[in-house]
Amino acid sequence: RPTHRTHHGQSVRFEIPADVHRRLRALARSTGATTFMTLHAAFAVLLARLCDTDDVVIGTPVAGRPDPRLDQLVGMFVGTLVLRTPVDSADSFREVLTRTRDADLGAFMHADVPFEMLVDVLAPERSTAHTPLFQVLIDYGTEVPLHLELPDLTVTVAVDAPPLAKFDLQLTLREHADPAHPGLSAALTYATDIFDHTTVESVATRFLRLLDSVTADPGRPVGDVDLLDDTERATLTSGWNPPSPVAEPAEATLADRFTRSVHRFAGESALTDADETLTYAALGARVYRLARHLVELGAAPDTVVAVALPPSIDLVVALLAAQQAGAGYLALDVGHPADRLDATMSDAAPVCLVSSTDHAARLRRDLPTVLVDDADTRGRLMDLSPEPITDPERRAGLTPDAVAYVVYTSGSTGRPKGVVVTHRNVATLFDNTRTAFEFAETDVWTLFHSAAFDFSVWELWGALLHGGRLVVVDTVTARSPDEFLGLLGRERVTVLCQTPTAFAQLAAAERNQPTDLALRCLVFGGEALEHGHLVDWLVRHQPTRPQLVNMYGITETTVHVTRHPLGDTRPAARSVIGRAVPGLRVYVLDRRLHPVPTGVTGEMYVAGNQVTRGYLHRSGLTVTRYVADPAGRGGRMYRTGDLARWTAQGQLEFLGRSDAQVQLHGYRIEPGEVEATLVRHPDVAQAAVSVRSDDRGAERLIGYVVPARDGAQTRTVDIDRVLGFARTTLAPQMVPATLVVLDRLPLTPNGKLDRRQLPAPDFAEHVATGRAPATVTETALAEVFAEVLGVPSVSADESFFALGGDSIMAIQLVARAHEDGVFVTPRDVFEHQTVAALAEVAATRNPDVLAELPGGGVGTAPLVPIARWLLER
Repeated sequence: RPTHRTHHGQSVRFEIPADVHRRLRALARSTGATTFMTLHAAFAVLLARLCDTDDVVIGTPVAGRPDPRLDQLVGMFVGTLVLRTPVDSADSFREVLTRTRDADLGAFMHADVPFEMLVDVLAPERSTAHTPLFQVLIDYGTEVPLHLELPDLTVTVAVDAPPLAKFDLQLTLREHADPAHPGLSAALTYATDIFDHTTVESVATRFLRLLDSVTADPGRPVGDVDLLDDTERATLTSGWNPPSPVAEPAEATLADRFTRSVHRFAGESALTDADETLTYAALGARVYRLARHLVELGAAPDTVVAVALPPSIDLVVALLAAQQAGAGYLALDVGHPADRLDATMSDAAPVCLVSSTDHAARLRRDLPTVLVDDADTRGRLMDLSPEPITDPERRAGLTPDAVAYVVYTSGSTGRPKGVVVTHRNVATLFDNTRTAFEFAETDVWTLFHSAAFDFSVWELWGALLHGGRLVVVDTVTARSPDEFLGLLGRERVTVLCQTPTAFAQLAAAERNQPTDLALRCLVFGGEALEHGHLVDWLVRHQPTRPQLVNMYGITETTVHVTRHPLGDTRPAARSVIGRAVPGLRVYVLDRRLHPVPTGVTGEMYVAGNQVTRGYLHRSGLTVTRYVADPAGRGGRMYRTGDLARWTAQGQLEFLGRSDAQVQLHGYRIEPGEVEATLVRHPDVAQAAVSVRSDDRGAERLIGYVVPARDGAQTRTVDIDRVLGFARTTLAPQMVPATLVVLDRLPLTPNGKLDRRQLPAPDFAEHVATGRAPATVTETALAEVFAEVLGVPSVSADESFFALGGDSIMAIQLVARAHEDGVFVTPRDVFEHQTVAALAEVAATRNPDVLAELPGGGVGTAPLVPIARWLLER
């Protein structure tokens, strides 16, 4: 919507047939209503369906001559009424009409109240972009002859002049003056700044279809009135969902497919970390040995093996071995608090654990444990066979529908929920995407993401199923864009998977440090992608840039659902996520599970063989989220909770969440889980969280708390103490950046939390406490701390993370400090969190005028992108 109305308009004219007109009048008489009320009710139902709302406000003009003595006065006496209509999709049209009749009669009784007075009393937020209180008007009357005779004057009615759009949309209805020709003439006048002609034509068509339906069967629920014709329905449900690239569902397990890769690519490099590289044969031998040991410890199909290891070859071997033993793996992020890891393990009930001595000590579970750094364990494993393990050696036969892994996501009740993913789900993912991406044995991938984040599944199996090489990225390198950029160049990585937030940091590093990369495919996922953020990178890398693809997906549908190739350097208005990957079906449905028309917002549902089994030990939640596929194929579909709409070109636009769930830095966070943790602190009575943008536009998770009371006394909330308490339980990305203390939480009129009314925090209100910076390095770092955190000043003893910093902001801090000649790494920030501590480990020197290229300035150097482009034209 533009910030100022131009009032430029156009109209779509149409006729309401005589038979529908007769039925409208008959229905009006049977309910004690008028034809206008019936048309108003129908229009309100249409708007409710197209706008996904149950509260419709429409304006209408009324004659302003309540006293007969005013009839002969010259002047404009027309007034405006605001008509509010609640629409419940489960109600029949007759019920909606009855409510509309009562509301309209009440409004007409107060028609003499000036519209301007109503605006003054209600005081809505005023805007130059639209009219106050309502933006849609309905105007009903009888046709007036289009000729006028006045003495000594020739009067011509200019019927073809471009209409003036006083409102976003105006429905004008006129009964034919000739009783012998029943019917209604109608026109939809629209603001061309907001609507296009095709859209409004479709509104007119749907209005006619709705009128025909509700007058033929007024007892039918208005939410079930069909707004689509057969052609549009077929397009929305099947035409824009590509067919499966394989004739039969995947039958081979991941264990079988991995063994095929071991045999086919035995001598090729499979896995690399900072210490060593393994061939497929060597990797297979280590996996099979460990798998046999896990079987001895109880691993079997549909059991879970927990793995708690940092990113390394040992981690990948453990994940693969769990699956070879027949079990599913549960990857635990060793960077998470011990309480959260313990709660996850308690819920998943693994039969054994694979870890290292130091990390196993943090886990308070009495389980059979394999310590990969224990010499005796390594010796025991070397005594086991390095040959592929088969079903007779497993505790039961392994099938494609057995558990491949369990990954935990945020839960709205404060309890994380485990998603059970099968071998068939993952195999289908790669069957569905093989043709589009053409992954091959020449590809080099990175395992950049935590194994507890399902994006890692795409990285792990994208490499190993196709004979490629997987480079394991350690935590320190993953947190440093400069170091990660260097790794991409050294290892000649060809396929890179990134969240948009992580890539923004990498692109900034690459802008300052041009690097010769071998990338051929860059895959985005995990959070909404704003195309405009890529334009600078795209321009710099034309025309040799890699293939860029935006993937939308969720854990419950096995990583990826839709695919959208990128490349246009013109910024897109929204986050376009494309179409379903072949073999999946994406439906955009309304609240009653009917497909919504093109351009209308609905909730996304996903069907196909990537839909996972459900939630571990949560059958009630599984039933509510995994529902029957309306296509009648006997399958299930997953209710994503994400809002989207189809464009006229058959592309999906991602529009956010339908519930309170939020997305931050690629992680889906249930506010309920964070809120449940905050209220467990004895000083907090109520809590809410919301994502807010700071002064620099960076999104941050903000907590709002109401202090607990001891009788008449209100407790004091120590923000640092409450946040410290939250860090002992929540994953790092779920800990609020700061807390705002409120007397009470804002509520809607029906008593629910009104998140929109939560106040924006003042990021600049922080006052530094403690020792002032004493050295040049401390002063420089304190200024960078304040700039990145968006606060006026920081003392030498205040913690970066206690002031609201997170891992993404730590990367920004490192880059900004480098510009001032202070050199630290993201790991330094995590280990030395105060200005004073970080200053002690920082290296300082005058920054180079230009970054030195590899080779020390002697020999060959890679061309910068613009030079490469000029030579290759």
